[in-house]
This record gives sequence, C-alpha cells and structure tokens, in this order.
Amino acid sequence: AVGRMRASVERAKSLTADELSVEWEDARKRLLWAAGLRDLTDVPPGQGYTGHAFNDYNHCDATCMLGDVAHNLNDGQDRVAGIAVNNRLGPGIE
Repeated sequence: AVGRMRASVERAKSLTADELSVEWEDARKRLLWAAGLRDLTDVPPGQGYTGHAFNDYNHCDATCMLGDVAHNLNDGQDRVAGIAVNNRLGPGIE
C-alpha cells in the first residue's frame, strides 16, 4: 500500500493548475487518475463504480490499499465499524 500511496502522491504532485482549473467532472477525472482509480460510471455500485468518488462529503479522499485486500468485503471478524458490509472496492482500483 505504501508503494501505491507514493505513486499516487507523485501523480497528484504532477497535476498542474491548468489541469484542475477546468469543469469539475474533468478535474475529478484527473484526481481519480492521481489516486490510481479508474473512472467507472457505467457499472453499478459494487461492481467498481467510482462516479461518487470526490463528489460528496463522504467520498472526498483516497486511501491506497494492496491489491490482495481490495476484494475484502468487510464481513469477517476484523470488520470495520461504520463501513458498509459487501462494499466491493476491488473492481474500481484494479
């Protein structure tokens, strides 16, 4: 996850003011790219949908994770309180 985080930081640092001074949807796509996410708006939530990313008060940051845990469903003994069960994140970050 640290490697992904460092790569995301470098991509974010490379963004220019011009790239971010455009219509919100275009700037959001650049933020998705920097975070290592794909712009998936044509798939349902739970299948990798990222249309909500950076679009509301709750989905306003990016947390890098290892690929081998990206498909965890938050339904086991290590469940994180307050996070949805069966929240499929993997397809959006692969």
